[in-house]
Amino acid sequence: MSQPEFVHLHLHTEYSLLDGACHIDELVDQAAAMGMKSLAITDHGNMFGAVAFHDACRERCEDESVRDHDHSHSMVDGGFDEMS
Repeated sequence: MSQPEFVHLHLHTEYSLLDGACHIDELVDQAAAMGMKSLAITDHGNMFGAVAFHDACRERCEDESVRDHDHSHSMVDGGFDEMS
């Protein structure tokens, strides 16, 4: 039986009030380098990082069928397979 993949679902970015530390571009680059297929951000008190996170994920996606969809289908829901 294969081991389940780790998905980080509690992570604060520079946009999180009072406790955020990681920059979204660096976060997405590192996650892709580590082969993570999914990622989430859970900033406190706002949604300011959501667009930057979505854009960073889409910019790093090489699969045109994923990148060109109107809905968010990038690293957030499994697009890391097509990442470099």
